[in-house]
Amino acid sequence: MLEKTLFDGARNVGTSNTASSTLDPRSMGGFRTFITDNTASLSSGPLTQKDLEDQIQACWTDGGNPDLIICNGWVKRKISSFYAPYVRTTRTEATGGVTIDQVDTEFGTLNILMSRWCPSSQLYVVTSEYVGILPYDEFFDEPLAKTGDYERGQVVGEYTLVVKNDKAHARIMSISTTS
Repeated sequence: MLEKTLFDGARNVGTSNTASSTLDPRSMGGFRTFITDNTASLSSGPLTQKDLEDQIQACWTDGGNPDLIICNGWVKRKISSFYAPYVRTTRTEATGGVTIDQVDTEFGTLNILMSRWCPSSQLYVVTSEYVGILPYDEFFDEPLAKTGDYERGQVVGEYTLVVKNDKAHARIMSISTTS
């Protein structure tokens, strides 16, 4: 649930005392809440190498040192197709295929992190030194009431996403998931 909230989380902008507040006052905002400066919408068009590298450059120009691309499986395959012809390999007799886990650009080397929770039409370019998940209350085991011949419990913890320097990150939205 914590990883899913990184992408789907919506921060509450109201206070818990107001009648108009419909969100949990302790809700955690996700990446889209905090990454608002370097954004590009492809309007359901296909992702290109230029689109990706333009956003990496935008982060770099604004003072970031992007080192991580976060995406889902579809976008990871698209990125792999851009760089597959330029892969440096060693010979092996029993392996086929290409796996791209890092890309080298003029603005640095970026690792690619694939997450099943990242929306299929988005990707994030992140300067990882400015992003973190911090605890309010560390995970702990809390026993629940006994209801029979067994004991029950739950794991409880409260965490938040911290994103510093909005301009050091980027987001590409509305990527085609068919081309």
